[in-house]
Amino acid sequence: MNIIEKFIEDCISISHVYRIHSNELIQEEEFLGLINDLHQIGHALRKESTIPKNLAAILFDLSTAFYSSIDWMNDEEKGKTMRLFDKFCDAAREAMQDPSER
Repeated sequence: MNIIEKFIEDCISISHVYRIHSNELIQEEEFLGLINDLHQIGHALRKESTIPKNLAAILFDLSTAFYSSIDWMNDEEKGKTMRLFDKFCDAAREAMQDPSER
């Protein structure tokens, strides 16, 4: 299994996406693991001119799940989650950056 397949599997596992949909807070360590995986994916894709469709799809799905679940959180949880999600988005942008811009 390559790093992208592992990342996708992690994102759709109970310990990641299901927690968002079921109103359970995501664990910071697990989320930081996803961010670390995105950095590795960025290095793996460094020479590629396209992004795998399944990777783009899971990033979209995860983003949608986060934004749809944020309303039920209290202000402290919301702030913490959004800070983590900002880091995640930065890592995703970096991983998908056009090779000519790297």
